[in-house]
Formats: sequence, structure tokens, C-alpha cells
Amino acid sequence: MTDPPIGRMLWPVSARIHGMAPAARDVARLFAAIAVTLLVLGGAYLMVRAPGSGSALIVDPPHAPVRVTTAPPIELGRAHDVMAGGGAGLFVVQQPRHGPSGRLLRIDTAASRIDRRVKLDVQPLGLGVGKDVVWVLAGRRPGPTTTLLRIDPATLRVTRRLVIASPSACATHPFASCNPIAVADGVWVPLIDRVVHVTSDGRTADRSALLNGHVWDVAASGRTLWALAETALYRIDEAHPTIYQRISLRDTLGAGMHSNHVVASKQSVWISSFPTQRANLPLNQLTLVDPNGAATKVVRTLPYPGAGSLQLVSGGLWVDRFDGAGELDRLDAADGSITGPIVVTGDDVTWIASQKGQIWVSMYHAAGDLRRLMRITLTPTS
Repeated sequence: MTDPPIGRMLWPVSARIHGMAPAARDVARLFAAIAVTLLVLGGAYLMVRAPGSGSALIVDPPHAPVRVTTAPPIELGRAHDVMAGGGAGLFVVQQPRHGPSGRLLRIDTAASRIDRRVKLDVQPLGLGVGKDVVWVLAGRRPGPTTTLLRIDPATLRVTRRLVIASPSACATHPFASCNPIAVADGVWVPLIDRVVHVTSDGRTADRSALLNGHVWDVAASGRTLWALAETALYRIDEAHPTIYQRISLRDTLGAGMHSNHVVASKQSVWISSFPTQRANLPLNQLTLVDPNGAATKVVRTLPYPGAGSLQLVSGGLWVDRFDGAGELDRLDAADGSITGPIVVTGDDVTWIASQKGQIWVSMYHAAGDLRRLMRITLTPTS
């Protein structure tokens, strides 16, 4: 696989720098400006997409494979939220700042509204949705145990409760994901240093993979799990989870990079990483991994300022990019080249989910600590 032509690439100019001091953020902006300058000098034909975005430099003319239309946002209030979608539909769990329990919301994706909400007697941390089941991962942050709820998506009633004697994956780090991964024969639960398979009836944890370090995120494609733990990506066979392939990311990304989002398909695996104060290059990065063949390998890494949450939809890699206004970019999932469209959300995107020709984004607005959902409908251009 060869590098994409430079004229097809988009290079945003402002970075989301997690937990960095103002001086470090200034350095990041300088690096981003230098990157854009080098592209222009190298012959890339770029133009500013829209006034006020302060971010999007795109190829002229764009040839986006899909058109987007947005619906008015759904207001969720001030509670912390996690969103996930699957065969059973689109769901959200919320945990208010004050109070011992949370809520589960079912979203009517056609009408773009909250269809129903119920109270939970636990503090939800993660959410997974299967064909005919909803899984809620709960517990205190931090806490010695993790509770897994099996919920009927039609009635929103808890049908099974399993307590696991281990902290959750997000017990130690605010950027770790606790979302369980629904699969055909049950669900994979991300714990602090392992992923554990629970049977489809929610009764038994029957197998697990112990990883070297804290688990940051997990994805699945076919019968393969992909887990980020510390500075490595793990390829895990669901049938034999104790035998896995470990792909080190340290040499590829350099020191000080924290990888915390992974998405996977049969064709490609993508990872997003952000810089800590120890990073050599203070820019977020996207990394492409080829899942085909016996030896999994990193194909390329692209500097992509502000890259965060990811979603793969119909050959497109959708990337959340925060630049003060909030933005969702579509890239080609095969090589990372920018295809467009680019959607300016106005708020920071925290979760991305797909549902039958739609993309849903959960957004956070710092002023007022407000949370919202927005539906983005995709229409092929040809």
C-alpha cells in the first residue's frame, strides 16, 4: 500500500492537546502551522472550507462519496453520557453528577428523539448493543468490582446481573473506554488488565485474555478482537483468547503518545493517539494497521491534529476532531486520504455510532456542561 497523493490530504491546523500546559499547546499550534506550510510549498492545492471553523483546509474541488444532512440535536442535559448502537438500536446511558444511580435511554432514530428512558440502580460506565440485547457495564470509579447488566431492548428491563471481581477498564484513566463488545455468542467485557467473555445469557464469564497493562479500548471484527493496552495493540482470537499477537506501537508512534481509540473491519484497523507532555511531536496521530495475513503490521501513521473518537462506515473512517468548534471528518478507510464531507458540529464530539445509513454523534458543550445527540444522515452521491 502506497502513501496517498499529498493533494488529496487534509491537514487541520489546530490540535486537541489532552492535559497539556498552555506553553505546550502553543508549541502544538506552531507544529501544525509548519505542517500546513510545508504542504502548500509542496504543491498541495488547498482552500479554507468555511469561515469561522478555523480548521478545515480541504482539496479543491472535493469529491465526497456521500452527502450529509443533519437533524436538530436532542438535548440530554448535564449528566455524563455513553452512546452505542447495534442491531437492537441506538442507546445512551447517563450518570448524573450527583446521585447513586444512572439512566438508560432508547433513541428513536427515525424521529430523532428520546423514545423511552428508565432508571438504573447502578452507576453506568460503559454500553454495548447487540442484535437483541443491551449490555451495561457499571461500577464505581475506581472500585474493586464490575457489574454487567443484560437488558431486554424492547422492555428495558434487566434480565441478568453478573458481578465480576475486578475493576473496570476505565477505573484508572479518564480516557479509557468501558464499552463491552457484543458478539454472536455473548459479550466481551474490558477490565483493568484483561478482556473477559461472558455467555449470551449473562450468567458466566467463561474465558479471558490477560494483557500486559491497562486496557484503553476494544473493538471486534468477525471472530477477532482488537485491544489497546498501554503501548501495544493486541490481536485476539475469540475462540482461543490466551493465544494472541502483540503489536508494539511505541516504535511507530514515538515516546509519549497515548493510543485510546480503535476501530476494526475485515479490511483495516485504525487507531487514534494523543500526545502527553513526554511526546516528541505534540500532534494527535492516526495509525493504519493491516489485519490481513498471518503477521499483522502497521502500514502508516498520519499526523492528524485533534483526532479522537473513530467509526468505520461503508468504507469511510469518520474522525472526531476538536478545534474549539468541533468537527467530524470522513477519510478513506483504505489509506487515510481525505474524502469529505466535513461536518462542523459546534460541540466536542465524544462518541460516534452508526445506524442504517446514519451516523449519530454524542456531543459535549463546555459552557454549561451540556450534552446533546445529533443525527447525520448519509446519502451516496452516485
